[in-house]
Amino acid sequence: MKWQLLQTGFLSGELNMEIDVALAERLNEEQGGAVLRLYGWNPPAISIGYNQDISEFDAKKLAHAGIDLVRRPTGGRAILHWNELTYSAIMPIEQKGLKEIYHYLNLGLLEGVRLLGIEAELFDSGSTTSQMYYQTTSAACFSSTANSEIQYQGRKLIGSAQRKIGNVVLQHGSLLLGPQHLEISSMLSDENIARQSSMKQHLLEHAIDAKTILGREVTFEESSICIRAGFERAHDITFEEPSDLILDAITIQTTVQ
Repeated sequence: MKWQLLQTGFLSGELNMEIDVALAERLNEEQGGAVLRLYGWNPPAISIGYNQDISEFDAKKLAHAGIDLVRRPTGGRAILHWNELTYSAIMPIEQKGLKEIYHYLNLGLLEGVRLLGIEAELFDSGSTTSQMYYQTTSAACFSSTANSEIQYQGRKLIGSAQRKIGNVVLQHGSLLLGPQHLEISSMLSDENIARQSSMKQHLLEHAIDAKTILGREVTFEESSICIRAGFERAHDITFEEPSDLILDAITIQTTVQ
């Protein structure tokens, strides 16, 4: 199976989200093919789910800390993107359902984190991603784990979200490399400040990062290599250089910025 690989480095939150959508739209036009994109965030950013209330976070606190705030095209809850590897995978739906695609992509991610030396596993429960969204009292994505998400000893390591765009599925998510994601609780608005301590404690109990697991720094470059290899091993994928159509989607977005 042949996929295209994009490594776009560290970009702003707004640009990262626009590129993911542009890639999905272009692949939908191509009627075939799949893309794996690996990227980071500069400056750090909180991304909130498509239907999440933006007022849960304080814009002044974010600006003072140098953290962007952006809305994702996908659902779910907020994530602080800071010291992590972010992936996006765009592939045709064809005969696969959304849950099947979610499981398929997470098998590639699982193999990748195992190559890092982390004995992670896929979480299995009776709850769907949407059910978990409404059950949790936290504003943060990593406070709960849905079916087929990747966890280590009961704590979430990679959080992901999905959206169908035409005949393709966009799925993107975050592999936590360090504990900086915990700072999301200090960015809550004054109306939600009472939840700050409980939110941070909830994240400590339900999320974990690669540095904490391995007891060493895990770089963006090392994790990128492992995630790519994980997809290759799990699904016998051969990665190719991106097509002109895909590169055009990137060029258009970066030029607009």
